[in-house]
Amino acid sequence: MNSPNKEMPLAAKIIALSISIIFIGLGGLHIAQEYVPASWNRYGYIAPIDGNDAKIFGVLEILIGLLPLMFFAKNARQAGIFGTIVGSILVSSIFLIWAFHKIGR
Repeated sequence: MNSPNKEMPLAAKIIALSISIIFIGLGGLHIAQEYVPASWNRYGYIAPIDGNDAKIFGVLEILIGLLPLMFFAKNARQAGIFGTIVGSILVSSIFLIWAFHKIGR
């Protein structure tokens, strides 16, 4: 049974695109400056990140920023393939970063 072809609303596309642009832009900024400022959350103070750790954080932020672009796929299969590729790159980069930090310390 084929389901009807439903077009994604324009507001959802604009929101997904703005989320992607913001995350990718912040990731690029953190890579270029090699600095992530300190912040507060409900668990307390989070120290600033600088150097290579800030670059790693920026790369992960860019990869997370790619995920909302799945909404622009023409069908569910393309979205699944795109999500699988970006998700596997994200998970493998997290494990590689963890392994290199364990080796380096």
